[in-house]
Amino acid sequence: MLRRASCSSLLPKASGAGSQPPGQACAAGMACCRRTTFAWGLAAVGAAGVEPATACRAAGWSRSRRSAQHSVDTDLGRTCLCDDRSEESAGGFKKQRQELLAAALHRSHHPRPQTPTMAPISLSTADLQVPHNAVVSVALPALAALALHLASQVREPHGHLFVAGFAASCVGTELLLAKYWQLAHVEAVAATLRMLAVFAATSCVSIGLYRVLGHPLRRIPGDLSCKLSMWSWVFADYQGRRADIVQNMHARHGDVVRIGPRELSCVNPDAVMAIYGPTGAAAKARRGPWYGAQSMEPHVHSLQNEPTMPEHTRRRRDWDPAFSVKALGSYKSNIQRNAELLLEQLERLSAGGSTVDLRECLLWFGFDSAS
Repeated sequence: MLRRASCSSLLPKASGAGSQPPGQACAAGMACCRRTTFAWGLAAVGAAGVEPATACRAAGWSRSRRSAQHSVDTDLGRTCLCDDRSEESAGGFKKQRQELLAAALHRSHHPRPQTPTMAPISLSTADLQVPHNAVVSVALPALAALALHLASQVREPHGHLFVAGFAASCVGTELLLAKYWQLAHVEAVAATLRMLAVFAATSCVSIGLYRVLGHPLRRIPGDLSCKLSMWSWVFADYQGRRADIVQNMHARHGDVVRIGPRELSCVNPDAVMAIYGPTGAAAKARRGPWYGAQSMEPHVHSLQNEPTMPEHTRRRRDWDPAFSVKALGSYKSNIQRNAELLLEQLERLSAGGSTVDLRECLLWFGFDSAS
């Protein structure tokens, strides 16, 4: 029957068993509880008159396996269980210890795989106040460019409002950098210009990729320069060759071509009612920015440049009587008289091969016909 025994009770037994084999003496000394250290076991072996190294080798103990034995002792319990039949209990204890030692060595050579975890990213106000840090210098202007591009898809800002807001943002950025980064104004201006370069580069890449690959008109044929920007027409308009270029594009691509990022040119007469008709999809569409460019005030529009079709239709009702069939018939004589006067003036002004500005003549003709 097993009974509890303290480690001190083992020392007399070990000391009296001077003739015991080294293995049995080491097993008896190593049967200490977890609360004792490895040195206590060696003390028991020394009391038996056996060399510690010899006894440990005989019992299967070695210095290279002490870490595994430490965990084995923990598994065996916090108390020593000793039997009066020391040889039999020591043999069973040794077998159990060896099994647990083998399991501990197996766990040490085959550790459980750890689940990878991502370290949290911490960003404090002090980090943002470090001069020329990447978050403020690069990430912030790039995110601002992407946000502005996304917002412009919902509603394009007016030109003069955009210029005013852009200038205010540049000045505000320079002042904030000078204050929180503690830079001179010259250095703050240089840092602001670098941020503007990142902003412009991100905007160009984002807008270009969207207009070529993600725009709703991406499948309409047209020149790549026209898909990217309307600035491609500046030189052609300066030379007065836009009409010729558009005609050549229709000859190459068909009746409908893309002449701008959001503009189409159509030469099919069957599409007139679909584009300018009072009903259908055209009546619900919003007019392009060309109509807003004719107004000096953002929210003041004439009948001709009113961007929303419902408002244009409401205001046109007041003008409809003046454009009825009966009213147009009454204008015929006045228009005929002014047309004959225009021809006479053109003949007189062009006498002798002189050049006549026809645009000015037509402007006066329209004014005379309407008065």
